[in-house]
Formats: sequence, C-alpha cells, structure tokens
Amino acid sequence: MNGKFYLDKLYICNFKPFAYIDSGKKPYYEIDFNQGKERASILFLGPNGYGKSSIFQAIEFVLTGTLSGGTYVDKIRTINEHIIINNLEKPCFIALQIKTCETQVITIIRYAERGKVGNKVDEQRETPDFRAYILEDVFVYEQFEKDRQQSDYLKEVTKEEISKRLGEKNIQDWLKKNYIKQEQAAAFVMKNDADRLNLLNGYTENELDNYFKRFQDEKNAVVAECKELEDRIKELTGKIQKEVKAVHGEKPVCGKIMERFSFVWDKDEYLEDEPFADYVLKAKRTLEYVKNIQVYKKYYSNDLLSEIKNKEEYYKEYILTLFNPIKVAEYKSSYQKREYLLQFIEDETSFYSKTLNKTYLTDKLVADIEAVRKRKKEFQEMLNEKQKIYKKFDELHTSIRGEESIISEIFDNKCPVCGSDFQNKENSLSYAIVETAEIVQNMKNILDSSLDEQQKDITSKYLDVKKMIEEEAGKEKSDEEIFKLIANMDMHTVKITQLKSELEELMGLLKNSKGFCFINADAFQAKDYQIDELSKVADDLKILIDNMKINLEEETDTFDQQTYSENKRQTINLQTIQDNLAEKIEQKVKQLEWLAQEKDSKEYSANKNEYDKVLNEYKMKYVKNLKLSKILNCRSNAKKKYMENVAKYLEIPLYIYSGKLMQTSQNELGITCYTGTKKDTLTQFKMTVGKDEGKGKLDITEKFSAGQKAVANIALILALRKIAVANFDVFMIDDPCQSLDELNIASFVEIMKNEFGDTQLILSTHEDKIAAYIKYKFEKTNKKICMFNVQERLYSALL
Repeated sequence: MNGKFYLDKLYICNFKPFAYIDSGKKPYYEIDFNQGKERASILFLGPNGYGKSSIFQAIEFVLTGTLSGGTYVDKIRTINEHIIINNLEKPCFIALQIKTCETQVITIIRYAERGKVGNKVDEQRETPDFRAYILEDVFVYEQFEKDRQQSDYLKEVTKEEISKRLGEKNIQDWLKKNYIKQEQAAAFVMKNDADRLNLLNGYTENELDNYFKRFQDEKNAVVAECKELEDRIKELTGKIQKEVKAVHGEKPVCGKIMERFSFVWDKDEYLEDEPFADYVLKAKRTLEYVKNIQVYKKYYSNDLLSEIKNKEEYYKEYILTLFNPIKVAEYKSSYQKREYLLQFIEDETSFYSKTLNKTYLTDKLVADIEAVRKRKKEFQEMLNEKQKIYKKFDELHTSIRGEESIISEIFDNKCPVCGSDFQNKENSLSYAIVETAEIVQNMKNILDSSLDEQQKDITSKYLDVKKMIEEEAGKEKSDEEIFKLIANMDMHTVKITQLKSELEELMGLLKNSKGFCFINADAFQAKDYQIDELSKVADDLKILIDNMKINLEEETDTFDQQTYSENKRQTINLQTIQDNLAEKIEQKVKQLEWLAQEKDSKEYSANKNEYDKVLNEYKMKYVKNLKLSKILNCRSNAKKKYMENVAKYLEIPLYIYSGKLMQTSQNELGITCYTGTKKDTLTQFKMTVGKDEGKGKLDITEKFSAGQKAVANIALILALRKIAVANFDVFMIDDPCQSLDELNIASFVEIMKNEFGDTQLILSTHEDKIAAYIKYKFEKTNKKICMFNVQERLYSALL
C-alpha cells in the first residue's frame, strides 16, 4: 500500500463503556471519521463520561495491544472485573479501518472471545486474552466471524508487523509523537531527561536508518562475498605454493590387487580427476592393517563379540532360521490348529457357532459336529414350537380363570371353540374348561419329560465330540513362546541378519569348530534338534559366546583407530589372502603417488588462472567495500550535524506555538529549549522560559502550574510534529481545550487550521460552544472537519 495513511472507520464492541449490543445483527458501535468525505478531520463532543477518551484509547489499543492508563496497581488482590472488557461473557473487539489517498483499505483488529478475571491490573494491561489480525479489505462483521472460526484462514500478527504495515518503525513511538492524552503523567514535559532524549533521538535514528539501510545491506553482502573470496584465495594459494615434484620415469603399472574385495582405492583403471592423495593415505592405512592383522583381528573379534552379546534377545529367533523351514512352518501350523480346536470347545456357544475350518478338523469330526449341530437345531425348533403352544394356552386360561361359570352361561353351555353341547351331559362347560387345563398340564409334563431325554442325548453326543477334539488338540504343539517367536521373526529380520553375519565372522576369525553348527544350517540340522528344544539350544549358544575371551591389554601400542575403522569389515577377507599381499599394496601405493603427482602438475596451470581471476574479483569487491564504508561514515557525520541543529529546528516552532497558546504569562511569552553543552549530541532536554542560555535556569516543570504544563506539552508535541515526517498522517488530541482559556483556545485553533491543514486531526471537547467555534474556523479555511456527538450518535442507538 502506497501513500499516507488516515483513519476511515472504527468499530467498537464491548470495550470499556461501549457495551455489547444484544439487539440486532450488529453488536458493535460504528464511528465514521470522514462521514462520506475524503480524509476529513473529526471532532468528538458530548458530556463527560460518554466515552470520548475511550474512543482515543480504543485507537491506541488496537494499534499497540496495550492500554496505558492510571498509575493504580493492586499488587495484592485479584479483581473480579476486567479493565477493558465490559461484559465478560461476550466477545470484545476493536476494528480500525484505515485508508490511503488512493482509497486502498486495510483493517487492524484486536479480538477477545470473552474476558478472564482474577489477574492483577498490571497484567490485564498487557491483554493476553486478545488476538491481533490484519485484513486487506474493509471490515464486515459477519465475514470476519466466519473467517475467524476457520483458524487456518486468519493469521495472528504482532505489534511489530502492524508497525511495518503502516510504514512506521515503532507504532509506540509514533503514538508518543502524534497522540496527546488527558493524563498529566503521560505528558512529555513530565518525563525525565532520559525519556525525553530517547524520544528526540528517535527522530534522527528513524530517518537515518531508513535512508542508509540499503547501503548497510549492500555493505553486508559485499563483506560476505569478500570473505568467501578470501577463503578461495587461501585455498588456491596453498595449491599453487605446494611443491609439485617432476614426474620421472615410466608410469607404474599395478592392476587391482584384491579381485573379490572392494576397496575404494583399489582399481584396474583410474579417471584423471580422482582424489589420488586421499587414496594414497587409505592404501597406506590398509597396508598397516595387513602388517598388524593379528592385532587388529583381536580388536575386531572383541567388537563382534560385544555386538553379538548385545543381541542376546534375538538368539532364539536366529536359531529358528537354522531349522528346516518346513519344520518351522509345521510347528506354527500345529500350534494354530491347537489354538483353534481349544477355542472351538471353549464353551457350548463356540461349539455350535464357530465356523468349521476343515484344515484343522478331520472328516469324521466334521461329520460328527454337523450331526450334533443338526440335532441341536431341530431340538431347539421343537422347544420353540412347544413354548408358542404353551404360551397361547396359558394366555387363554389366564384370561378366563375364575370366569368359567360366566362363560358357560354366556355360551349356553356350548363350547365356542369345538362346538360341543354340554346341556344334556353330566358335566357342565365350566367343569370341562377346568378339566381341559388339567389334561393339558399332564400332556405338558409328559412332553417335557420326553424333551429332557432328547436334551440329555444331545449333551452326551456333544461331550463325546468335545472329547475327540480335546484328544486332537493334545497331539499338537503347545509352546506359546516358540509360536510367538516364529510369528515375529519377520519383524526382526535386520537384527537376525546382522547377528548371523557377526557370528559367521567371529567363528571364522577365531576358527571355533564348536560354533560351526551355529553358523551352518546343514551342520545344525544334522544334529537333529527339535524345535521344542529351542530354549536349550539358545542356552548352548549363550554359553559358547560367554566362554569366549579376548585379551587386548598388550596390543595398544600398534593400534590406530582410523586404520581400524576403515578396514575392520574386511578383516576376515584380508587374513585369507596370500602372504605377499603387503608387497602388492606397496606397489599400489607407488602407483597412486605417481598419479597424485601427475594430477597436481596438470592442475597447476588451471589453479593459477583461477587464482588470478579470483584475486581480480576480490580487488573489485574490496574497493566497493571501501566506498560503502565511506558512505556509511557519512551517517554518523550527518547525525552529528543534525544534532547540532536539533535545538534550532525545535526552538522556533516551540517558541511560537507556546507563545500563542499561553498568550499571557507572568513569565516571558515563549518557551525555549536547552540541549546540553555538547554540539554534536543531545545530553539533556530542558524547557525554559526566556531567550537567555538555559543552562542555569529551572525547567518549566519546576515553575509552571498544572494548566501551564499541559499547554507547554501541547506546544512541544505540535513543534515536534511539525518537523517530523510520518506515513501514518494522523494527529490526535484528547480534549486539548480543557486547560485553555478563550484566548488560548482561539490561538490553538489558528495553529491547527493553518499549520496542520493536510493532516487528519482527531480532537475532542465536552463544550458545545468550543466545538461550534472550531468547526466554524476550520470551514472558513476549507479544512474538512466532521462533528460527532458521542451522546447522540452512539448512545441513542440503545434507546
């Protein structure tokens, strides 16, 4: 965003006196600074207590995230209300919509979902419960709420990022120069010497930093480039100055000396750009390893032994790999079959519901199980049918029990079910109903007895089949540990493979015949071990390993760690090669040394040309660095010169503005400033009355009344504002006329409309007459200013 910034609109919700609006869709108050005009100033008016100062505080808060106020801090008690948020149960936000002259818009927002109490007052001033956002658009409440709830869409920003977005180095410093508060303690004139000097030095630092930053960045880049070139020059100088001996005689010829083994330096043919010097060193270390192979073999054997002992938990899994894979698979299958069979007969529910796996069940067992299940199913169906009949009969007799005589009379002694006529019979219908219930109960008892016999028969057959399954399960493998080891072998393939390799190397180095069966599958299987013996075999391996002892105490004199590290993996190979291996390596070293010298000779001319090129480039960069240093030296000289005249820059507008504002005083008319005895820097900033040297005079804070100090503070800030350049072109004064009489007010208005005509002014007053006067004077000079009655425009919305 280009151009100067000015305020467009302010949205306040639940901030200090501006309560959350429950009615309608908009819970906030809206303040339009321009009221349809282009970059207008605004004057807030209304009685005290209606939120004029809170509007200024809202602007300060949204920009900085902090709220400086009174000096009261309760360091002992917590509080039950929030110093910022009005209703703790409602969201609180301030959105400041800002424009440029090109009508581009951004919105800065401070938002808290709800308030938290219980913190100290000074902690609340830091507002940890608020989050800051920057929108590259106008503020629309509904859209903001939608975007806020999508956490990935809105990104929080810091106070530093807000400052940068507004083109200011520090928004807190900007406020000090562009915002005059009502609080006397916050006034510039009430600050100590150090705070005064920091503010004034900030003017110089900001302007100089902005101007010289590009030169400093360029110098830093050049310094880094010079450092890289210096390092390259040193490297090339070392190569050029290195003694390169002439290569005499024919080129030594030596082919690959270890055909089956891989050493980076051992080749049949070499390329021209290979690192022959490095090859020479490696080959010499291998030669040393070969000459002392017995010493290094002990170290390597000891390392292998330690690695093997560290993998003791994998002994059993490794031994399983030595068994015939078919036997291992059969063991696993046998255990799984046993588990299946035991689960099958775990209870009757499993027996009747579990899926039949014909892999684990014989044909006879399948047939017997299916027969029992069929009998059980048929029996269950009979039981269900019996229960249905009994239930219907019981329901019928339950409903008519005790009413038999009535039913007999109703149906004239004729059965409504079968139609039988009991009028001429010895027994009546009511007696027949009772007698039928007894007959049915007898039949029920006979049927239950028959069903019980069938149930016993089914249970007997179930137990017979269960016994057969138990016998089958008893034939299978039952060691759960071995099964789990087999099942988990694939998870530890890397460790098992490492253990196998280490055992093979250790047994080969120590030529241990007892351990041969533990590294050769055929030898192991010839011993006819059973998988059930796994624990015993693993214990035998552990005993074998634990009994191996290697003494290293006498071998330390000839041991070199780098030689050992590079060649230890080839120990078993190197000890198997013929006795003249050392002589062959010596020949290879001579060939590599010859090739290294040849390469140095060929690289000399290339290095020399590159050296000249890099040196010339370095000279150019060095000259550029000197020029940039001179430019940056101007910074300090410019600062000194500026500081020599800083009092002159301030003294004239300060003297004029203070004189106009005070008009009459028992002291002399205007205020002057004293900056210390040094010409090239500020050592103090004293404000005095009179034209004489201020060194021996008292500061106005020791002489002026409270009202005069307030006027002096306004005059000084106006003077500072006059000589300062700000991208955020807004100047705010909260109730400037409260310390001025009529004549002072007239002078103040004249200064503001004539001296700050292009700046957006944010003013306030509680007096209607003063507001009308300011509006009249501003409009006479065609300066746009809007009147905003806080009581009428904001609080009328709640009525």
